[in-house]
This record gives sequence, structure tokens and C-alpha cells, in this order.
Amino acid sequence: MPSLREETSRRTRSRGTPTARASCWLAPRKRNDEVRALFARSETLETLAVVEDGRPIGLLNRNTFMEHYARPFARDVFGAGEGGYGTLTSVAGVGALVGSLSVVVLANRGRKAILLFAGPCAFAVALIGLSLSPTLAVAAGTLLLAGGATSIIHAWRSSGVVASS
Repeated sequence: MPSLREETSRRTRSRGTPTARASCWLAPRKRNDEVRALFARSETLETLAVVEDGRPIGLLNRNTFMEHYARPFARDVFGAGEGGYGTLTSVAGVGALVGSLSVVVLANRGRKAILLFAGPCAFAVALIGLSLSPTLAVAAGTLLLAGGATSIIHAWRSSGVVASS
């Protein structure tokens, strides 16, 4: 399989402009680990084209792929099936909502520096906690924190909410 750099340079030569989001393709018989590695190599790569015999036959979205790739986690680590995975995903979503509301409240009160410090620190604590989680309930708590921290970090990176303090 060509690397991201090889594909980007091929596109640059053929069309004149590199496009990181559409610069990578793969054959339909690639393993999930290979697909995950491609997404891991580039944060900006959102979609992979699936090409067979020179014709596009499908697209793989980063978020959808990673969601399906992570599903066995709840079953293999905690012995919880699809319901356990659904719980973990839902709790992370609630955390993201709480994090978004925190951005609005704290930014409007002039506490932007707290967000700048708290978001990345909370995310680091959540990842460490998730890796040490002995039960599904503890994992859910850490994902609640991770969801909130991720929301704060994305707001900061995307809109400069914190940068203008």
C-alpha cells in the first residue's frame, strides 16, 4: 500500500495541488490494522477512498471506522456486549455536552485560562484512568471526563475561545 506521502506527491504531480484529505486510497482487501495505521499517520485525513481496478468503489470515514474498530473494547476488556459499548459511547457524549457548556460559562466569565489548563490536564487524567479502569462503571466515569475535556480542547483549537484571554 502506498504511504500518505507517496500518494500526496503523486496527486501533486498529476493535478498540481496536494490535498491531504483526498490523497490516500486503499484496496478493498486491506486489514483493519492497516486502515487504522493510515488514519493514525495523519490527523487531517478524514476519509479514505476504496479503489479497485482504478475505480472508486467506496469511502471510509475516520470517525465511523474508529467507532466500529473500538466496539470490541467493551466486550473484551469488561465482558460487556453491545450494551456496554453503547453505555461508554453515551457517557462520552454526555461529557462532551458538559464540556461544551463549561466552555460557554467559563469563557463568558473571563476564566479562559482555566480552560486552557484544565482541558488537556483532564484529558490526560481520563486516559490514565481509562487504562487503569477495573470495571465498566469506572471506565464510564473516565470517559465522561474525557468527553468533556475533548470538547474543551476542540473549542479551544477550533475557535480560539481561550487564546484571546
